[in-house]
Amino acid sequence: MRLKFSRDKRVTADWNDNKKLPEDEQLAFTYKPLEYEEFNAAVETIRSLGVLNTAEKKIEVKGGDTQELFALFKTLLPKNVKSVGAPLLAAPGDDKPISMEEVASQSPFVVLATELLATLIAISAPTEADVKN
Repeated sequence: MRLKFSRDKRVTADWNDNKKLPEDEQLAFTYKPLEYEEFNAAVETIRSLGVLNTAEKKIEVKGGDTQELFALFKTLLPKNVKSVGAPLLAAPGDDKPISMEEVASQSPFVVLATELLATLIAISAPTEADVKN
């Protein structure tokens, strides 16, 4: 028997009242958990900047250089988060979806990028079962 192990997780974004839209119009993403070194580096960077609230999918920046946060967006999101729901479009009628690279680097998407990063860190965190083994 072959077993396939995967921790990839699909999540519908909260951003911009997305969950109030009909299901086929909602933005959804799959997340590939971070590797251990990436996870630790991301958590340390966020701790140095402020507070990570994974329950509310928020990162509250209290101080420091926010360029470090944007560097995390650019490094981690394109590699570990993929859009699988309705495409994110710049305007109604556009036919070219916005890429994860654009979400990670453009200021209009900073709230979405923050939610995506907080969710990525939350699903990458070791679980109680992981720690026991």
